[in-house]
Amino acid sequence: MMYLLQTDTDATWMAPYAYTIVLLGFGFFLFRVFENWYASTFNKPLFRHFLVFRNIPKVQQQVLENEFYFYSLLSSKHKRQFRHRVAT
Repeated sequence: MMYLLQTDTDATWMAPYAYTIVLLGFGFFLFRVFENWYASTFNKPLFRHFLVFRNIPKVQQQVLENEFYFYSLLSSKHKRQFRHRVAT
């Protein structure tokens, strides 16, 4: 029982974990500072959310371009978002 109550003087196994936790905390802090600086400088967030765009087949894209007038009025960014929302 006395053996279990003795303190361990060799705690070198803890150093990599402690360094990792400190570095992750510091990296997160730097990211938050950079994100706030970017938002205050450019008046928009660095990112809203991560989104992988889905694509529609070429045939459907040609139908959009030929049959729907409003689609030709959209910017390329909004066209890509529209195609993503139409894709099933």
